[in-house]
Parts: sequence; C-alpha cells; structure tokens
Amino acid sequence: MKDYESTTYRQKVQQQHDNLSPSYRRVADFVMGRYYDVAFMTAAQLAVAADVDTTTVVRFSQRLGYPGYPELLQDIRSQVREELYAVYEPAPLDSRDPAVVFKTQIDQESANLRQILVHNPPGRLQTLVAAIASARQILFAAEGDARFIAEMAASYLRQRGLAAAAVGADPRQLAVALSHLTEGDVVVGVCGGEEELIMARCLALARERGCRTAALLGKLDGQVIRWADEVLHIPSGPTDSSTGLVALTGAALSLVQAVAAVALLESEAARQQAVHDAYRYLTDHSSRQDQP
Repeated sequence: MKDYESTTYRQKVQQQHDNLSPSYRRVADFVMGRYYDVAFMTAAQLAVAADVDTTTVVRFSQRLGYPGYPELLQDIRSQVREELYAVYEPAPLDSRDPAVVFKTQIDQESANLRQILVHNPPGRLQTLVAAIASARQILFAAEGDARFIAEMAASYLRQRGLAAAAVGADPRQLAVALSHLTEGDVVVGVCGGEEELIMARCLALARERGCRTAALLGKLDGQVIRWADEVLHIPSGPTDSSTGLVALTGAALSLVQAVAAVALLESEAARQQAVHDAYRYLTDHSSRQDQP
C-alpha cells in the first residue's frame, strides 16, 4: 500500500483544512460536501465547479499527499463504491453487530415517520398549522425527555420572528408560563407519555384562559386528547421509548417548518396589502377635500 493510501481523503482534508489557502479551501469544501458529484468529474470540471483553475485542483491533490488528481479521485470513488455496495449488496452480518443494530433502528424510525403521514391527513395538518401560525404567542409544554424537542421547536420559530417559548412539565414552571397567556395564544403539548396527567391539566387550564390547544401524541387513548383542539398523532413501533422520541422530533421539527412557512406567507400578504392600501390612499382623487 502506498503512503498516500494510509488515510482517506476525508481525514487528509480534515487534518489540513485550517491551513489551506482560500482557493484550496474552496476545492476542499466542494469535495467534502459533494463527493458523489466529484466522483464523476475530471480535474477541469472540478475546477469550474469550485471556481478555481485546473492547476489548483492538481496542486490541492498533491497538498493532501497524492501524486495527482487521479489518485485523489480513486480514493473518492472507493468511498462512493463502498457506500453503494453497503446499500445494494450488503454483506451478511451477525444480528449483534453494531451495524445491524444501527440499520434495524434506522429502518424502524423510517417506518415510524412514514406512519405519521398515514395517521395525519392533509386536512388535519392544515388546520393544526394554521392554528399555530395565527397565534399571538406559542407555548410548547413538554414532559420528560421531550423537553429538548419543545425547546428546539420554539427556538426554530423564534429565529423566524414568531413569539414562541418552551417549558417543562414542572407545575411551578407551567403555572408561571400559563399565567402570561391570554385569548389568541396557543399551547402545544409535546407528549412522550411520562407525565400525562400534568399535560392534560396544562391544556385544560390553557383552554380556560381562552387559548387554542394542540398536542403531539403517541397514543390516542389517554387524558391529553380530551383537552387538545388539534392533534398530531405520532405512532411508534414496538420498540423502546427512544424510538418514539425520534419520531416525535421529526414530526415536531417538520411541523414548525410548516408553521414558519405559513407565517411568512401571511406576513408577506399583509405587507403587500398595506402597500396596496397606501397606494390607493395616495392616488384616490374622489375625496381630495378631506385630504391634507
């Protein structure tokens, strides 16, 4: 084995990235981020894609320790080949092998995520998203390990200009958060099934204060659903609780992305309407005597 083959191109780039010139770094970033494309590129094509000249691509390869670009390309193609074989021609592995455990878990999570679409038809999703997007304030209340999911969801919406916050299932924290809510706000319960009674009471109190309520639920036979105006059902397979959290995370983040998209459209529509109204006022000649 030649010296340049002792480590992968990824390791070489990672080791030298901080010390690369700007032009070499452009090549490095393109190679790292789009290696499937690079596997089918000549040095000239890579140069155009990375906005450098062909000589820079060749010298970048040599900087990594390869004799030239063909040897770097061979290393990249080896990785692509290995990844494709792992998917389409997987080698038989023992059921206790970490790779098998990992794949089994991924397959289960993929099935769980697909089931979310089956159990939540478009009409239900549209109503849920509209209720959250139109709220004055959005409070995500979460139990147990779902707290971090609620915090991510609230943070995502805040970064996009919406008033959103997250709180755990601690009664004192919930009491403080709910005391600030009024009609026009929405409370979203993110439920993992650990503290169902507290979450049910949280949504019940929110309703009493005139708020809309929603819940992300793994099961539909508990107390929480009685107090949720809108429900996003998140079924999970017969595995441990962490599987439910993965599906819950995917559903929550997909939900807030949809909410942010709708809120953006509504904001833009309102802005355009304001411009239209101002223009009509400025160009309306029917009542000049009332104008300044």
